[in-house]
Amino acid sequence: MQDHHNAEIALLEANVMNNRHAEVWGYLAFLALHMDQEPEAEQALTWAHKCGLSNVQLLDEIGERYITMGRYNKAKDVLQSSINVRDLPHAHWLLGDALYELGELSQAELHYHAVQVDAASKAERMHSLQQLVHIFKKQGDTERAANCTSELQGLHG
Repeated sequence: MQDHHNAEIALLEANVMNNRHAEVWGYLAFLALHMDQEPEAEQALTWAHKCGLSNVQLLDEIGERYITMGRYNKAKDVLQSSINVRDLPHAHWLLGDALYELGELSQAELHYHAVQVDAASKAERMHSLQQLVHIFKKQGDTERAANCTSELQGLHG
């Protein structure tokens, strides 16, 4: 916890020196989430967006933290911002997970398909295929679920 406190002090000092630095606001939001200070995180995130936060890795980490906290709507907003900055498979993976948890299965499906098209890693492809299997089964589409299962087996082999 002392490390979090020291990081917070350093970020606050950086913010005093330049309160228009988007990444400082973003890291303050990220740190606040890790310290279970959600109102402070939301305020810092608002300022990060106002200042033009474009660090997709940081946005993805904030979105992933919101998912861990079960705050799927917040994750959805942050991860959509990440995709708007730079369209990368990892953000689609995370956004798909948030949408899946919100029950927005057709939207989640679109993002998992985006991962399939541009997946940078086998893990990304496998996760999105597993999620697609779940979605198709929930929708009663056994043929598409079976196709994804076959693809998964091919990746394991």
